[in-house]
Amino acid sequence: MFLEGRLRVKQLRGIVTRPTHGGHGFQTLVVGDQFRPLSGTTSHGSFQLEEPLKLYESAPCQAAEGGSGRRNYELSVAWEPAWDPYSASIFFREGCALLRLNGKGKVSVVAGARNRSGGDDGVGTVASFESVRGIVSDGAGVLYVADECRIRKVQLPASWKAGASSRGSKSEVIVSTILDTQRTLCGLAFDSCNGKTSLVYSSKNAVYRVPLTSAGAGVPALLAGQGQVSKVGQPNDHEEQTPFTEIWGMVMDGEGSLFLADVLYDRGGPCSYLRKLTPDGAVTTISKLSCVCFPASILPNGCLALCAVKSVGGSDEDLILVQLGLKPPAYMLPQAAPPRPAASGTLPGDLGALLDRQPDGTSDHTVEVGGRAFHVHRGILAARSEYFRRQFENEFSDSHTARSTLNEADPDAFGLVLRHLYTGSVEVPPAKAQAVAELASRLLLEKLRDQAVAAVLADARAETVVDGMLWADAQGFGGLLASLMAWYLDNQADVVQRAGDSFSRLEANPALMRELLVSCAMNAGKAAAAAAAAASGARRG
Repeated sequence: MFLEGRLRVKQLRGIVTRPTHGGHGFQTLVVGDQFRPLSGTTSHGSFQLEEPLKLYESAPCQAAEGGSGRRNYELSVAWEPAWDPYSASIFFREGCALLRLNGKGKVSVVAGARNRSGGDDGVGTVASFESVRGIVSDGAGVLYVADECRIRKVQLPASWKAGASSRGSKSEVIVSTILDTQRTLCGLAFDSCNGKTSLVYSSKNAVYRVPLTSAGAGVPALLAGQGQVSKVGQPNDHEEQTPFTEIWGMVMDGEGSLFLADVLYDRGGPCSYLRKLTPDGAVTTISKLSCVCFPASILPNGCLALCAVKSVGGSDEDLILVQLGLKPPAYMLPQAAPPRPAASGTLPGDLGALLDRQPDGTSDHTVEVGGRAFHVHRGILAARSEYFRRQFENEFSDSHTARSTLNEADPDAFGLVLRHLYTGSVEVPPAKAQAVAELASRLLLEKLRDQAVAAVLADARAETVVDGMLWADAQGFGGLLASLMAWYLDNQADVVQRAGDSFSRLEANPALMRELLVSCAMNAGKAAAAAAAAASGARRG
């Protein structure tokens, strides 16, 4: 073991790593009163904190003339951040609420309330939490939360699955209690390394494993602690041969081993013993640290990240990076790069292949979108997009830099925009049609905007048409709004039966509601007149 790095961080509360665009890289975020990217976590060398992410409220606000229609999210302090591959989102605690941060930088409360504690199960904000000490994901649509003495299950909606269409679908989580441990929980991990799924949780001085079953949680079994003596990694430190005293959190590596901080208070001040717990229950002490700390994450480069909250001889809040050569969790393991496409002999095909090869050393500009980096060629973007041409001609402030940021945009949608710019065509999936239409309109790409708008209309369904009208009106897409309204009138009975609570959202747009009611009345009048005319003709006949 050796110290890889140490950084002072304000309000340090956790570390989380998420895949970058395309799944071929990772972004590590240092979490507290901000989400700050930490560079250098995929290699060995220097680490550096970058500018914090911009966060936005999930609910759209009334935009001023030329505004973006989004409000900045004012984060208090985020705790227990966890990456969920199922929804491609980060979940964290703020106050007593469970929140979600998606890839577009939007933050939303998904369960509980920031200023209301409790232990109620239920749907969405009806549920409540007491003191969340850990959040883990099974990667298949379920989060598990260590809440005071209980383990809570948070079932995510199917519409949140990455790539799924969410319009018109139920979008609230369901919180239920699966185990009351009768002990205050200090850490939680999800384990699927041995082919069977289980949760591992810790109390103050013991670690337990509980199998997961179709009915919920099985019977917990003691894994280590409560009088068990740890083996010592360094023979001279005989005084370390003690049971767990006070566990402060734990993380699991890709082989199923746990790394815990065991805190003691002695004459020299507080200290933490970093201990390793293998799947068979063997405990080994790795090192002694002169601070109170807790393990926060295992990084892609095999480092263990520790959050020091009460240092001796250092800052009160330090990020400590220790190189242990650990195997990261499965989602951080390098994926085989796809084979490079051969030249097609056509200009669109060759430019598409060039885009797929990035970064290959030929790009001369990087566009950051939602925390993801896209390596691009200025000449191509300037030739194909008036927006980027203006930017690179110094009409925008960042034209002479090798890096620019496109705020408030969906990174997946920007990937589709790039495909359009490089090749002249792109297939817009229904799940991304709205995001592509918004971004194409912003980037002055009329052809792509019209294509995406057409994809929204083609995907109109009884469950989604009301939300689609609200969105089209907010974006100023008058033609699409008229088409969706006509679709609504033609399928009104089906919409009324299947649209669910989307009707209630019309209350936020009285003008649209009034226009829709007038159209319905006129449509009913025309139908009545047509029926009367038909009846009159039948009588004359």
